Amino acid sequence: AIYNELIRRAKEEQIQIRQDINDLVGVYAKYQERFGEDGFAIDQFGTTFDSDKLSWPVIPNLGISAFYRDASYKAALGVEHNAIDIRVAQGSQVRSAADGVVLKTKGGEGLDYHYIIIGHNNGLMTLYGHMYDIYVKEGDSVRRGDLKGLSGGMPGSRGNGWLTTGSHMHLEIF
Repeated sequence: AIYNELIRRAKEEQIQIRQDINDLVGVYAKYQERFGEDGFAIDQFGTTFDSDKLSWPVIPNLGISAFYRDASYKAALGVEHNAIDIRVAQGSQVRSAADGVVLKTKGGEGLDYHYIIIGHNNGLMTLYGHMYDIYVKEGDSVRRGDLKGLSGGMPGSRGNGWLTTGSHMHLEIF
C-alpha cells in the first residue's frame, strides 16, 4: 500500500512537471519578445546557445545512475524516466549548464520534488531536479557555471520527491 501510494504521488508530480513545461512556453516567449527574436540579450543572458555546448551541472565522477528512458528504471519504479540521474553526494553544488534565465523554481521545506527550470536560447530548457537548496529565483539571469543550489535526492530529505533512489541530480532537457 505504501509503495502504491508513492507511485501515485510520483505520477502526479510527473504530470504536474509536464504541465509546468507546457505553461512555460508562454513565459519563454515573453522573455524572447522582451530581448529580441534572436534570443536573450547578450549583456543579460549570454551568447547564442549551441546545442553541443552544455556543461555538466555537477561533476559526474560517480557516474550516471539512470539514463534517459532507462528501461530498468521504469521496471523498478513504474514511471518513465525522461532524464539522466547523475550520482553525487547530498549537498553537491549544482551549476547552470548554459547561459539563460530562471523560468521556474519549486522549492520549500517539504519532501516533495523540488526543481529549477532554466530557459536558454533557441527554445531549449533545462530542468535540475531533487534540489535540496535553491539559490535562484524566477527571472534571474544565469551564466554557464553559475551556482544555482545544492543537490538532494536522499530519501527523507527536503526536495527529494516520492520515489528517490538515493542522492543524485536529475537533469532533463526540453
